[in-house]
Amino acid sequence: MSFPDKDSMPFKYDIPLADRFGQLVNNEFAADVFFEVGSSQRLMYGHRSILSVGSPVFNAQLNGDFVEARNNSRQHPIVVTDVEEDVFLQILRYIYSANATVNHRNAVELYYASQKYLLTDLRCICENFFNSSLCKENVVTVFNANRKHDSMAFQHDIPLAVRLGQLVNNEFTADVFFEVGSNHRPMYGHRNILSVGSPVFNAQLNGDFADAKRNSLLNPIAETDVEEDVFLQILRFIYCENAVVNQQNVVDLYYASQKYLLGNLSKIWRTFCTATDFAGADR
Repeated sequence: MSFPDKDSMPFKYDIPLADRFGQLVNNEFAADVFFEVGSSQRLMYGHRSILSVGSPVFNAQLNGDFVEARNNSRQHPIVVTDVEEDVFLQILRYIYSANATVNHRNAVELYYASQKYLLTDLRCICENFFNSSLCKENVVTVFNANRKHDSMAFQHDIPLAVRLGQLVNNEFTADVFFEVGSNHRPMYGHRNILSVGSPVFNAQLNGDFADAKRNSLLNPIAETDVEEDVFLQILRFIYCENAVVNQQNVVDLYYASQKYLLGNLSKIWRTFCTATDFAGADR
């Protein structure tokens, strides 16, 4: 199996989790949600799986009884008229990478948008910005924005890794299907997340390989050389940069980290081997 030169790949891989998922922000790659945003009706892109775990509003909008859940948003983009494109971009950045730029130009509108999409932690970031920068010129605007949303109830946000971890081996919005290990266990993945998480999956799912051309729901991708417990740790690492390494799985997990070119997971393996004097560290 040969892969494109690393410099020609569309994504960087051995980078922090937030930066890795940040590469998908407003990226047409594997997008399955389309928006027309703001007064200019700017076309912007999203990914249903990430948006659904990132915001309860998007979850209801894309998976509930709303018209947006029934329509093909490529043909009929979801219209967002009350948020301008620069602010909506920050909403996407926060959902995908727990990062957003708050400044004097966008703070009030971003505060409104964080309320609209029930992003409690982003709302708190905006409130902290207001508290540190209130002046005569903006105090009335901020006060009115607070009044507008005081009656809304919110759920607390959770860290990015925990949020994305909810999608690990989850059939919800899955579009990649595997048969794993000697038991041919059905397991689930999401093309956008797998592609940005591993250069091997990226090539496998988007290149000239047979796996990219077939419907994996009807013909699951066979992973016979990795057992299901190890493959689950591979998925956990790709989705939330967390994997359990122990004496039982250390050798097989090292092999799998090499197979899928997960350099940072290989580093975790070496740290484990060094800390436990595991003999395999001399490999």
